[in-house]
Amino acid sequence: MLIYIGIFFLLLYLTIHYDINRREAYKKFWYRFVLVLLILVAGLRWRLGSDTPVYMRQFFYETPFLKDLQIEDILAGLKPLWKILNSMIYTWFGRFYILQLIHAAVVNYLFFKYFKKHSNYIFFCILFYFFWLYFSLSMQIMKASFSIAICLFANDYLLDKKWIKSYFLYALAMMFHPQTALLLLMPFFLKLKFNFKGLLILLCCFVSGFAIQRFLGDYIFIIESIGDDTLMQKANGYAQIVSGANNSLLRTVTAIGILFCEILIVIYAKKRAKLNVSNLEPFLMLGMASLMIQINIELFYRYVFYFSFYFIILFSFIAQYIVQNRREIRKELAFARVLVFFSPLLLCIHVNRYFQLLRYVPYSSIIEKSVDKAREDNYIMNGKPAANKNEY
Repeated sequence: MLIYIGIFFLLLYLTIHYDINRREAYKKFWYRFVLVLLILVAGLRWRLGSDTPVYMRQFFYETPFLKDLQIEDILAGLKPLWKILNSMIYTWFGRFYILQLIHAAVVNYLFFKYFKKHSNYIFFCILFYFFWLYFSLSMQIMKASFSIAICLFANDYLLDKKWIKSYFLYALAMMFHPQTALLLLMPFFLKLKFNFKGLLILLCCFVSGFAIQRFLGDYIFIIESIGDDTLMQKANGYAQIVSGANNSLLRTVTAIGILFCEILIVIYAKKRAKLNVSNLEPFLMLGMASLMIQINIELFYRYVFYFSFYFIILFSFIAQYIVQNRREIRKELAFARVLVFFSPLLLCIHVNRYFQLLRYVPYSSIIEKSVDKAREDNYIMNGKPAANKNEY
């Protein structure tokens, strides 16, 4: 836990020092240092993230050597690039942590680069990313996070009407995870705005999510038809969460809280701060629409991740607005106002993932391979492979 707290306060200091006070000395060094630090923390983890033991089992016992790789192996599950990457690393290195390191390096580099491209408050974006998305995207959903990182840049090309580059990246992302297929419809949503019509669309998404959840058997059939057994299991598991888990009410309430905070923040950005968010607006709307559906279908959290980065960029614009419009007080105190402004959202995010903390806390690395009994008991109860210190 201490390593996470240390990173959080380091990012908080760097945000104040470089983003708020606009210092430049050694900024590139700290940017690269934080990037390498987050890569190593995720890449050298041991059995953190509930999907990791499953990835390990597939890596060691279901991945063929490159010379034995068949077309049917590559196409199974419709994730050819993920299968090829696993086979390459298994053949050349035989160590799962190499796959973790490569994954963490690629996705975090792309996420950092995207923040740097779109915001002047780079460390503020990284701070929010670390608090909100880092654990899930760097330690949990490895295949999907490849897709998410690539799609961010595909969306940029789409806005610039560079259709070939955009759809090439969508196709590339889809080869890591077939869920990307829905994003091929993105051009139809580029005119979405946060207005009365947009609010009606959000309401329709909620109703649609309720209807799909009610007839979840049909939804699972669609997943099964694309040959993704892992997603099939997740859909069944999340259906149980929706229907009867003790924490389902709290998860639903906090998801609604996050949605409510996002709506209020978008209103503040448009009406009070008068920020130009036209390029972000379609993706913000899609993020809120995905969250509306997730309230009823937990599996839809994956699509929420695709659009959460646009909220972080918006938050950085608002932080910059608040700081620059509080010239009568010290910038550090102005940043305190920023933290207060976002505190309801941060609280909802923390409570929403409270029951997932066991996946990541306490931290364990491949160096000492410490076993947390509560975490391992939870893994075994949910059918995950048992710990084997000879692996990795």
